[in-house]
Amino acid sequence: MNRQQRRQLVKQLKQKGKSCFVDINPCFSTMEERLSSFDFQIEPLFLSRISNERFEKLKLSSGLIFDNSVVRVVLTSEKTGLEITTLMVYPEYLSQGYGKLMLDFLLLNFSMAKVDYVSLYPQKKDPNDKISLAKSQKTLENFYSKRGFEWNKQKTAMVLNWGKFGVYVKTNQVNENLDFERILNPSWGIGLMAA
Repeated sequence: MNRQQRRQLVKQLKQKGKSCFVDINPCFSTMEERLSSFDFQIEPLFLSRISNERFEKLKLSSGLIFDNSVVRVVLTSEKTGLEITTLMVYPEYLSQGYGKLMLDFLLLNFSMAKVDYVSLYPQKKDPNDKISLAKSQKTLENFYSKRGFEWNKQKTAMVLNWGKFGVYVKTNQVNENLDFERILNPSWGIGLMAA
């Protein structure tokens, strides 16, 4: 898709913006309030694109974005809950526990805010990208399934099973008091161990 086609698409989506998920999801508003204190920035209209061998999805919605040059996270609203659109660790910080800490931080906040539905589309980034998630798609899927995410019936998205997440929290001793400064402010939290 070239730049002109992308501009046309964005223009069309903005015109349809009222029928998209913008500002109609109460748990998104709750998370906006909750995460703004951690430097998550609101993007009123965020265009997200998900594609794999099974489907392609373009969506215009509100987005909460966090990027501290170590971890980049984008959360967008769904009809019934939230979608983790992006969770990326920059290459120089891979395999240091930042992705794990950020996902645990997000899921604990979702749990405390009583978000019913959380989904994501695990995608291995192209190896030529500057930002990569995992060495293999299977590793990536295991990373999410360990925390309670399961494939939906169509095998198009992984959805969080809160019961399995509860087991993960207990067995890994993840708690609300866990010090997440290592991901939120890595400049002075470098010496902390990953949870």
